Amino acid sequence: MHRIKKRSAANIIGITLTGKLSHSEYRELVPYLEERIHKFGKIRLLIELDNWDGWDTHATFDDFIFGVKNSFKIERTAFVVKTDLDKQAILLDKPFSPWFGKNFRYFSSKERKLAWAWIQEGIEHTLPEECRPNIAPKKARYGSKQKVLIVGGGLTGLSFGALLKQRGFNPTIMEKSLDIAKSKGLSILFPNAADVFKGTGLYKAVLDASELIRSYHIYNARGDLLRTISFDSIIEKYGPIAVLPKERLINILSERFTDKQLVKGLSVSKLLPSKNEVKVRLSDDSQEQYDYVIACDGAQSGIREKVFGRIGISYSGYVIWRFALDRNSIDINGRTEYWHADRNFSVFPYGDVLYGQASCKFAEIEDIPPKDSLTLLRAAFKDFAGHVPEVLKSLKDAHFVTHESIYQYNVQDIVQGRFALLGDSSYAFHPKSPASLGFTLESCTILADLLCRSDSRHFWRPLYAYQKKVRNRFDYLYHQWRHFELLPYLSIQHRMQVTDLCKELPTEEQMIHFWDTYLSEPF
Repeated sequence: MHRIKKRSAANIIGITLTGKLSHSEYRELVPYLEERIHKFGKIRLLIELDNWDGWDTHATFDDFIFGVKNSFKIERTAFVVKTDLDKQAILLDKPFSPWFGKNFRYFSSKERKLAWAWIQEGIEHTLPEECRPNIAPKKARYGSKQKVLIVGGGLTGLSFGALLKQRGFNPTIMEKSLDIAKSKGLSILFPNAADVFKGTGLYKAVLDASELIRSYHIYNARGDLLRTISFDSIIEKYGPIAVLPKERLINILSERFTDKQLVKGLSVSKLLPSKNEVKVRLSDDSQEQYDYVIACDGAQSGIREKVFGRIGISYSGYVIWRFALDRNSIDINGRTEYWHADRNFSVFPYGDVLYGQASCKFAEIEDIPPKDSLTLLRAAFKDFAGHVPEVLKSLKDAHFVTHESIYQYNVQDIVQGRFALLGDSSYAFHPKSPASLGFTLESCTILADLLCRSDSRHFWRPLYAYQKKVRNRFDYLYHQWRHFELLPYLSIQHRMQVTDLCKELPTEEQMIHFWDTYLSEPF
């Protein structure tokens, strides 16, 4: 049996299911749901199971047809369960579930209010009373007067903070580490990424500190030159491609903040959201109030876990090493990459320093001493020719080598209440790839612009607009990357198996077409 809940309104529909759902009952319910879809475009469902016993064979087929027709028209589904049997029933088959949309959350019967709050979140006219701010209009903070806490003082957090400062905000950036510039490796800024710094007043400083890329060379593992990719047409059309050490870029950004704005050595111990603000308790037991909390604390985000709960993070099967060494007599001109099957070794000279990055399919590496990490790196690429043996031999100081196991995850919701995820805490491409960095910096700009046109009473408007824009951009880029499969670091799980055959490498035309399509697409 089914019953429509009285609290249902507009495109928010609550349904109680008990016993076994028959074909005739299902056919009574479907027209109602489709009428709501036709009227509002998309719907959200709260489905409460009370000793639900599934459905008959004909109703199962009905549900399949409904799912195929309306998969992308169900934005959210909250399941409220009373017993373990109900939960097991959901795991076997989710009623009214879109097969292609996966924005589900599960709640116990004691969490019914939370389920309604989540299903109605971001929709002004149906926000539950307990979630509506009661700030008087005269006491609301508008635009740049709003208080913003940015958790994470890495490249994402500092870039977002600099964009807010340029727009008149006075954000607080909190970083648990005392040394924010400890990151190794290079930041490659394609024009869409570099252009973001025009909005911070730091564009010239970034370019002055950068080397510029015009081309790069691809070799096989034997050291034979396979292809040279020229970016001249991209540079002419969109602007320079800049490369600089990540630690230097972080230092340039951090100089824009006072010690009061960039707080080091503190972390968030507890979050206490209310209708009108978020109270944040810090590791030193002090407490502050904010209108928004933006998580920029990376793939292993502590804020994400506190607010959104645990998400499924899986090991991709790949490890990345990053290193830096004195160039000395190593004669390398420009970015150089060595490709073979599931391994990639790339180096880039910057001044007197040679920066490198290597990726390899490998068992997950736990915390190991730098010396052991260097040993594994040498073993993984011992059969490579060209510059690789000389570079590995020159890596005598293991402390200049860092390694990282790469994980994959997909966060469906990146906003909740007054919280938002930004950068690697939200969506996982391959971290720190050029396209991923550009996507992150574009996302920073979008959120900063939206917060300028918001107030502390209607806090959900900028956040949900941000989520919609960024999600659409993510889906578009991911589709492009899967389609072209050009670079070995763009999609680890589906990366191309590059061999020594030239025909299996991307052509220069394919490469330029990808970046031209990406950079020309308005965000």
